[in-house]
Order: sequence, then C-alpha cells, then structure tokens
Amino acid sequence: MSQSPGLRRLLTATDLSARAERAFDRAVQLALQNKAALTVLHVIPDELDPVYAEALKGAARKALESLAAQAMTRGELKVEIAIKGGLDREQIMRQVAEAVTHGENSVEVRIEPGSVYDIITDTAAEIDADLVICGVHRRLIIGDEWLGTTIDRVLRFGNRPVLVVKKPAEGPYQNILVGTDFSDESAEALKFAFAAFPSANFTLVNAFESSLAGFLTGVNASQQSIEKRLEELRQFSDAVLARAKAEYGLAELKVEHLIRQGSALEVLQQSVDEKKIDLTVVGTHGRTGIRRAILGSVAESAIAKLPCDVLAVRPKS
Repeated sequence: MSQSPGLRRLLTATDLSARAERAFDRAVQLALQNKAALTVLHVIPDELDPVYAEALKGAARKALESLAAQAMTRGELKVEIAIKGGLDREQIMRQVAEAVTHGENSVEVRIEPGSVYDIITDTAAEIDADLVICGVHRRLIIGDEWLGTTIDRVLRFGNRPVLVVKKPAEGPYQNILVGTDFSDESAEALKFAFAAFPSANFTLVNAFESSLAGFLTGVNASQQSIEKRLEELRQFSDAVLARAKAEYGLAELKVEHLIRQGSALEVLQQSVDEKKIDLTVVGTHGRTGIRRAILGSVAESAIAKLPCDVLAVRPKS
C-alpha cells in the first residue's frame, strides 16, 4: 500500500469514549501507512465542574497511557501526546516516560485552558495538521436539525480537512466515493482525496434534479443529457487529477464516473451501498464571517446520515 504525499501530519482528538477509539485506530492506521507524525489530543473542558474534572484525571491518565503504548507496538510510529485543559504535568510526564519504553516515539506535553473545539482548531493550526480525525459520539441530528456538536464547530470554523470516523478501521480505505457539483469546493475536495489516498478505488458521482443546493437542477433526464454530463464529469476529474499529479507527483489512479438522478443525499446513499464504499468525500463552502456558520446541506447530511466514514474538505484560505 503506497504512502500518501498529502498526509504528513495528523491530529486526532479523543474524549476517551468507545467511539473515539475508532477514530484513534484509524489515525494510527493512517500514520503507520504514511509514516506520518500523529498528535493525540485530549481535552478536559473548562466548563466542567472542577470536582468532576478532577475525578476524570485518573481515568484519562490510564486510558491515554494505554492508547500510546498499544499504538507504538503496532510499528514504527511517531506519536505526540497533547493534553490540554486540566491534567497535571508531573503525572503526565511519568506516563510519557513509561510509554516511551514501548517503542520509538516523540512526545511533547502541552497543558492549556480553553474550550474543546477552540483547542482542537488551535492545535491543528499550530502543528499544521494535514488532517483532523474525530469520532462520532452521539446523534448528529434531530429530525433535520444540525446540532452544535464539537465536530460541527470544528468543521464550520476550522480550516483543515476533517475525517469523521464511524466504522472500525479494518484496513486502509479501499473504495472512496466523491460527490461533486463541478464547483471549486468539490475540486479542492477531490484533489485532496487523490493525494491522501492514491491507492484507493475512486467513484466520482454527480447528482441532478436535486432539491439540495450545490448539485445540478433542472437537467433533462434524457440519455443525451446524461452522456453530456458524464463527459463533463470526466473532464472535471481529469483536470483535477492533472493538478494533483503536478503538485504531488501521483501516478495513475483508478476512477469511475457516475451520473445519477435524485437528491444529492439519495445518490450518495445509493452509491455507498452499491459500491461498498468505506469513505465518502464532500467539499464544504469557503465562506467567511457569519456565513461561515453554514456548512452546507450536502456535507451536513452526509456526515449525519451516511453509514460510512466521511471526509469533509474546506477550501484553503
């Protein structure tokens, strides 16, 4: 399995829950595959009652020590442990000293106050992370309402691609679906996906007659129209791949092109099932100011409702 030229520095944020372990395992898999530096971040929120925060320390120390030790036994792995919010430095340094005996690693301990999502986005910027990896800890939507979760805030206000992990990491991503509307945002997402996962099989899909913003609307569903759109999709894919090759030195990639009728989410769901997709990639809007709070209905729906892992890519600032 080839290394990715686009994944050199990874950040995974964990709250030490069972679901967060899936994100940690995926982060370790990607770090080992790409010989990337991995920062594991745990935050005790400032808003917690001090008595409750103190009670969390023992469990957090034990869990982090176990995670670091297990990861380093899987292979040569450069691990940085970033602990921010409430753990005392003396105990963490003892933990780090013990963890080092399990393998080669690089460890830096940082203890800073702040809100969870602020610390995640600030740490990602500080280490210049290529990818932020998070788990899903609860239902992301109630009905059609998007909740203000930590993942939600990191996606809306951060500047890094975010991988939302839902499934256990049973191996490298094999089949990747990329939804596109021919926009600059979807081109950015596709280029990042090509660079991050060059060994995967890609399916590039475009939906028409969709009620969701960002995908084609009002297209005549004749075979001629479909063929025309399919050719446009191939040209779009070829142009993005050419840029990715020039920037990252990629070889040829395996790309399939699909044009499907239906809403964006319906088409993505159908394609995930039919193609046995283990990762779906979507672009998000490159907005600023108040409008930045709007992630985009397609990205929101994909993250909340698709059964597979989802990678959301925001255009570079």
